[in-house]
Amino acid sequence: MIITRDHVQIPIDSDDASWTQRCSRRMKELRKRQFQSENAASQLLHKDLVGKKKVMVSELFNAVAENGNVDNFVDVLQRVCEGRKVPLNGVFDQVTCAGDSLLHVAADKGRERIVELICCHFPELLIKRNVRGDTALHVAVSSKNSTTVRFILSHYAIEKAKHDGMRYNKEITREKNKYENTPLHEAVYSGDVGVVKEILTADKDVVHFLNKSRRSPLYLAAVNGNVEILYLLLEVPFPTHQPLPLCHGNSPLHAAIFERNRALIEVILKKKPELVYLRDEDEGTPLHYAAYIGYAEGFRILLENSFLKSDQTVLEGNKKGHLPIHLACKRGHLKVVKKFLQHKCVTNLYVLLNQKGQNILHVAAKNGKSKVVEYLLGNSKIDESIINQKDNKMCIRDRYSSDDPNPKKRGMAVLGDKTLFWVFTTFNMTAMYSSVIACGLMLMALIFYRKLATRATIRCV
Repeated sequence: MIITRDHVQIPIDSDDASWTQRCSRRMKELRKRQFQSENAASQLLHKDLVGKKKVMVSELFNAVAENGNVDNFVDVLQRVCEGRKVPLNGVFDQVTCAGDSLLHVAADKGRERIVELICCHFPELLIKRNVRGDTALHVAVSSKNSTTVRFILSHYAIEKAKHDGMRYNKEITREKNKYENTPLHEAVYSGDVGVVKEILTADKDVVHFLNKSRRSPLYLAAVNGNVEILYLLLEVPFPTHQPLPLCHGNSPLHAAIFERNRALIEVILKKKPELVYLRDEDEGTPLHYAAYIGYAEGFRILLENSFLKSDQTVLEGNKKGHLPIHLACKRGHLKVVKKFLQHKCVTNLYVLLNQKGQNILHVAAKNGKSKVVEYLLGNSKIDESIINQKDNKMCIRDRYSSDDPNPKKRGMAVLGDKTLFWVFTTFNMTAMYSSVIACGLMLMALIFYRKLATRATIRCV
């Protein structure tokens, strides 16, 4: 069969061995075509722009998005080239209002043959971005098409091997969009296991890359609760040339605690027990984080794991020197405090001090957590030595007195050196005196009113 249009013949042989050969031959013929220059009016008519980008004609978009047939797609390419008198390169420069190229559209709609055809003849579109900063791989991943993802990855690898220039100097799996999400971030968001496997096969190290929100794919897998994907990502070892990242954006254990997902915590501890040493920006361990947010069950699991494995995380301080139990007391999380004191391995509380030399009773009292203080004072593990223990400022646990060496300061409130304490005291005293004065005035008014009533009665009589 021969298609004739404007005296140009591009043969279509239905007996070709494959669609790839047939369409590739037609694309090569079309790419060689030279079109006569249009007059000025015609050029102006066809110069549809979004900024500096040519807008994709609807016929092209529909050929990919709605029809999807590769032969029909080549037919439309030929009609657009001839009708608008633009070369094939110019057609593939066109984008949608969202900045999507023809490859983006084909990848989004899962048009595998069209994706293959475009990649073979216009590989530069592999690294072209839309307004969101997404490459075609980002789009293919989000549409959950593992076959398209596999082809894009393999074809990019071929192009990278053929060219040593700047265009293909990066790994396409590490390209980030405007949210700094890699394709693996998007794959985890999509929840498609097949797509995740394709990305991991091409580049495993991207598991630990952080996005703009300081979250890694590993962290997001834990947040989403997808155990199958999490297992795949946990198989990837942390970089050997650097310590475990000091950022909870890469700690799935912190994420599981945040989601209060007990089952996930147990899965992670079983699969990767060393993750208990991962720390966040405040240098807090997962045990710190559980104590801080008041997740008592998660704290119990991590506490038992700590004593069972003797990993000493229960005795490790964060950046400010607080142990996990100090954070629970500071935040007033009574359930966490109870879980801690109820554990049989918790015995010598006298040595559990922060950088200021404060024990758990000091911390609870100083932060005004009366329920925690009341519980601690009634607990059998809190003896007189802990109650009377002094911190680095020679203060004992009571919020209302101190054992200062200066006799003039004894009996003074522990918070007496705080500006806000004195502001509170001043307003409190002002309110008290105002109440006394108001009561006095009301009493005087009542007495005066009674005298006036008596006089009026006498005069009437």
